Amino acid sequence: MEHSIKLPPNFDLRAANAATEWRLWRLCFEDYLVGSGQDNAADKVKLALLRNMLGMEAARIVTTSLQLSESEKDNYDSVMAAITKYVSPRVNEVFERFKFNNRKQQEGESFDSFFTECKQLILTCNYKQNKDSIEDQLLRDKIVQGVLDKTVQESLLKLDSLTLEKAANYCRTSEMSKRQVQEMNPTIEIDVVKKSKSHQAQKKYLFQCRRCQTQHGLRECPAYGKKCTRCGKLNHLTVSCKVKKINLTREDSEESDDDTLFCGAVSSKGKKKWMDFINIEGKSIYCKIDTGAEVSVMPTKIFKELHSSAALRPTKTLEAFDGTKVKAIGKVRLHCKYKERECYEDFRVVDCKLMLLGESGCEALKLVKRIYSVDEAEDGTLKEDFIKENIDVFQGHGPN
Repeated sequence: MEHSIKLPPNFDLRAANAATEWRLWRLCFEDYLVGSGQDNAADKVKLALLRNMLGMEAARIVTTSLQLSESEKDNYDSVMAAITKYVSPRVNEVFERFKFNNRKQQEGESFDSFFTECKQLILTCNYKQNKDSIEDQLLRDKIVQGVLDKTVQESLLKLDSLTLEKAANYCRTSEMSKRQVQEMNPTIEIDVVKKSKSHQAQKKYLFQCRRCQTQHGLRECPAYGKKCTRCGKLNHLTVSCKVKKINLTREDSEESDDDTLFCGAVSSKGKKKWMDFINIEGKSIYCKIDTGAEVSVMPTKIFKELHSSAALRPTKTLEAFDGTKVKAIGKVRLHCKYKERECYEDFRVVDCKLMLLGESGCEALKLVKRIYSVDEAEDGTLKEDFIKENIDVFQGHGPN
């Protein structure tokens, strides 16, 4: 008879919806015990069937991770209760209600299918077990789901036994602490002023534009929509173009909307004299020294290995000399040290293999020195001899 009974599938005790699915799986398993005549079998037999049907991973958790005494390990009811307790902490009541409240009938879905899943979703919402009033519960859920600050929302979801009072107090405290931090660290704010009907009011807010190199009011730039004759990009004039004829640029104090940050490395024909170890956040890292790069670049793997508490900030697209564009994950400011010299450098974190220290970092750590005129080197080498030995460096105008 047992051969005609459908066996329940393997069960993942670590799944995000383990608590919800466990109730149904347990019911199917106990139906199997009844159908196969094993419901009154010894605990040893039922536990053997349980481990077999849970699958290898779940069985490993049952035998090693559940906090059971030696006597409880051989007791069927104790093991089932321990599994229920194991999956229960994975239920976040607020999030379960969010899923329930946002469940809508899909196109082509029958009402019975929709209604059945709604009844399944509501099982983990704890409407009946919660001691708070329905009104307080709904207000708490609305705060968590509707708060604007996503960092606060994430923190609320982490709080155990979250009540309406806890949620409201946390939001008030977070808002107040932000205001206090702003007061302790004042910054220069630029007022965004809408166009005034008065011509005199417009003159009051004239500023020096970096896109056209003239003074004008807000949103009155003549470069808007114009194509640069040098780089072909929109919204700036040639006089303001950051791309020079040899494809080298300098980084401004801030990134404008149309900035493209160049990170192309200058080739040294395989020589390692332009490589060195730089101490970054206390870790010695082998870097390429590249004054031709506008920014410093750090591979994602190395950034993760630093375990730095510094947060990633948004940044612009990077572009190599061959025109290849790379999307950076973000930028991060890190402490750098070379011998006795120290500085803080912004690194663009990219999925790449090469660790590159750009122009600003090279100059700050005095790894390079700008020389405007050379007649004779320190070792007595004449300028003409140096040029002949490095003739490939002094030919052409850089990549097209």
